[in-house]
Amino acid sequence: MRVRWKELSKEEQNKFTMENSIEKIDMFRDEDVNSDLSFNKSGIDELIEKALKKEENYYKETDTFLYDCLSKYSIENKSVAVIGSIEPWYESICLAYGGIPTTVEYNKLISYDRRIKTMTVDEYNKNPIKFDMVFSISTFEHDGLNRYGDPINPNGDLEAMSNVRDNMLKKDGLLFLAVPMGVDKICWNDKRIYGEKRWPKLIDGFEVIYSAGASYWEMENFEDIFKKNNEGGYQPVIVLKNIKN
Repeated sequence: MRVRWKELSKEEQNKFTMENSIEKIDMFRDEDVNSDLSFNKSGIDELIEKALKKEENYYKETDTFLYDCLSKYSIENKSVAVIGSIEPWYESICLAYGGIPTTVEYNKLISYDRRIKTMTVDEYNKNPIKFDMVFSISTFEHDGLNRYGDPINPNGDLEAMSNVRDNMLKKDGLLFLAVPMGVDKICWNDKRIYGEKRWPKLIDGFEVIYSAGASYWEMENFEDIFKKNNEGGYQPVIVLKNIKN
């Protein structure tokens, strides 16, 4: 059973709402986590063909935004960590663009395709390596909310980002990041939405060097989304350089 908002302590609620400075809305999910996941070569080949055609998958226009970023920043022959995965879609995009993907996921994954390596978070922590690039598409906004059985942690997202910055990504390496953006919200227990209050905390130690998606929404730059009140449907792709490590 997942933890409901009323079951949190007042201290936890205050931390999740940044001392009541951001709105909390109910968006509760109590889902089973599939812990038996595997990648197979034939399925990956099909996904690579779709990626080569620049087709969209579950996150729709966010995939088009990612293609835009990859056309400007080459990942060819680069090591790429893909954070969070239930199917090898972003690994397949990585392969389509010449990258060398490794999936890092809390759940145990088995890859029957030698082109994709897989590691659990625990396995990675025991044998950490640094990557040239990292993909995180709609992942960090969930950290610490218990939706996927993870421990309650008001700063789970910030800690996950700092782990990428300090441990996973090489100096000057690039993070291709997509999270829901708009007016700051905590949508318990589904996700966070990043606005002018939490976004700067999330990207501490990184430099924004490119964003894809603003023109799609007729905005001059991605920061204009901070003025839009939405429930997480908009996820531009932001390219961040690791400047702190």
